[in-house]
Amino acid sequence: MFTSTSFIQNSGEFNYKIHWSFKGKPFKKMTGISMFTHPFQDGYSEDPKFQQAPRCLDEKKIVSVSKSIRSKPEWWVKYKNPEISAKWKSELLAQEVRKEIIDYVLAELEFYDALRERTDGKFQIGPLDSICYGDNVVPEELKAEFKKAAFRLEDVPEGKKDWHPNSNNQVLDLVHPSLYPLQYKITPILPEGGNVGLVGQYTGKDKTSPISEFNPDEHTIKSHFMEYGASDRFQWLPSIFDISKDGKVTIESYINNLHPEWHGDLYGPIGKIFEAAIPGINLTLSQYASPQRVRLDPFSNEYGLYDTPEPEWIDDDYDAYEVARQARHPAPVKIKWEGIPDNQVNFDVKGRKLKVITKLANIVLTPENPDYEGGSWHIEGQINEDIVCTAIYYYDSENITTSELGFRVAISDPPYEQGDDIGIREVYGIEDEDKMGLEVGGIECIEDRVLVFPNIFQHRVSPFSLADKTKPGHRKILCFFVVDPYNDRVTATDRVPPQQSEWWVEKVSEKESNLTRRLPQELFDQVLEQVEWPMSLKKAKEVRLELMEERKSNLNKIDDYEHPFTREFSLCEH
Repeated sequence: MFTSTSFIQNSGEFNYKIHWSFKGKPFKKMTGISMFTHPFQDGYSEDPKFQQAPRCLDEKKIVSVSKSIRSKPEWWVKYKNPEISAKWKSELLAQEVRKEIIDYVLAELEFYDALRERTDGKFQIGPLDSICYGDNVVPEELKAEFKKAAFRLEDVPEGKKDWHPNSNNQVLDLVHPSLYPLQYKITPILPEGGNVGLVGQYTGKDKTSPISEFNPDEHTIKSHFMEYGASDRFQWLPSIFDISKDGKVTIESYINNLHPEWHGDLYGPIGKIFEAAIPGINLTLSQYASPQRVRLDPFSNEYGLYDTPEPEWIDDDYDAYEVARQARHPAPVKIKWEGIPDNQVNFDVKGRKLKVITKLANIVLTPENPDYEGGSWHIEGQINEDIVCTAIYYYDSENITTSELGFRVAISDPPYEQGDDIGIREVYGIEDEDKMGLEVGGIECIEDRVLVFPNIFQHRVSPFSLADKTKPGHRKILCFFVVDPYNDRVTATDRVPPQQSEWWVEKVSEKESNLTRRLPQELFDQVLEQVEWPMSLKKAKEVRLELMEERKSNLNKIDDYEHPFTREFSLCEH
């Protein structure tokens, strides 16, 4: 319910009287040092929470074999059956996989089974220990309720559909955080303790003022981020998701670009779908916060490492030494399962208030436009949003070919002796000038799957097409971007009055009907175009393009030689 109205030009202070308010508690800060890092670093940061330690070839083989076994239906039951595990072992031996690697993989399954049990069997680990997915974790009744409500967002005239810029009219944005973002020095916000919520009454006592310009000390809790990872102008706006101790979700402030009255029937299902994803979010964040698990130590039997200085060589002796050195091979790596690690972190979002950015989008293919080229490698958001993990719900797929969400990790340099190209090649499979962004595989994007991963890996959607080229097809997703729970500095919608002018116009029309009757609609629209806040859709789309251009240009602030995902390994003197 609304009490009175006023539209105001941008100024040093805003006094507004239409307000979305919810009679609930203001966001409670969670302070302290975060368990989580960020991905906006250079390629030489050596942050163990971000850069992955290089894995030797034997460990890479273990990962590959394990993933193939864990892709089997009900592997968590079958691996305990001696006859089935013996059959798997026989099949792998026939493929010339070494016995000690097979034994390690089969023994390690107890660890992956234990992680799965931490989610009550709802989620399992993907290509890396902090990537997980679950199938059919959203009940069918809830899925149907959500699909029905979400369909109203896309069931609009063609001219009102919001095709994502530069997407070849294939990506339909239903709710996207780049539309109506927070703008530093422009967007009015409530002071600390203010509370914009969903619906209710506002007395008009509080004043708003534009948020200050971006200041790392004021707007972030993390340091050592590179310039390419920060925005001077924009921040996506999260909502407040209150998670009870028993895992129930209440959305306490409006979802940006999702009207809480016009589309109020979506808020409940969205909250319940987030509830269904919580076990996976907990598993991902727990593994993210845990120490890296390096299975095999390639230097348990040292190769080419000497504590004493090299002797003085005359040319003939040194040439002979080089021939002998290059004929040597690394000693075999010790391969033995040591049991479930005892240093695992158990992080739980229950009992906390989270800041969550919500996105809904469809990829739409037609007989005239039948092929989706895939996405680009990227991280979600910037340090301004401080996203720690993403959860994606694939709720509707029709008439499309198989596609994966692939992952790429940043790898730190392996230890090596100067000029030891043979050792690096034979132990790690790394050559001089190889890219240190390692593709580790992906997860198939199928209907009814919820996929969760930390925001320290790049990801991209692989290409797909219409299965039947004579009929249309689509993939529909609901995404949650979870802000670091320890970050109390990311501004959320609990402090930002809605910026969408059309949200306000309805109430203006209700309260000021005499004014709107006296003004022709065209003139009324022109008036709205002239005010800086609230913002028209036309202006918001212009701002979106500016945001996209800024994020694109930010990538040019670091070159490929420094970027953690594109830099090359250099076997140079050190």
